Amino acid sequence: METLYSAYFNYKNVALVEGTKREAIAAWRDVKLSELTNQRELLEQFMKETFKERATVIEGFFEKLDEAIESGNDNLLEKSIMGILTIAKHSPLLQAKDLMDAMRNPDVKVIDL
Repeated sequence: METLYSAYFNYKNVALVEGTKREAIAAWRDVKLSELTNQRELLEQFMKETFKERATVIEGFFEKLDEAIESGNDNLLEKSIMGILTIAKHSPLLQAKDLMDAMRNPDVKVIDL
């Protein structure tokens, strides 16, 4: 009888410990899913705004380029082309990578966009 009682007592302890572990794992999972969701939303917003801003600026440069061609203004033509090339050289995907790195870094407390 003592062995049966001891086995039952050990079973209850193991079940309690394992239940606590499952609860901790579920809580950790929920926190990580929330973090990932927040990071995804931030990254989506960043990319949306970045590409929107780039499109507006590039559109402005092309308008100036058309104006320069129509007026024969070589200085404005050169500056318009240089502006377009400067924007094209900088990839927003590199900025997104930096943003993602900052989100993963526990030492980073504030991210300025």
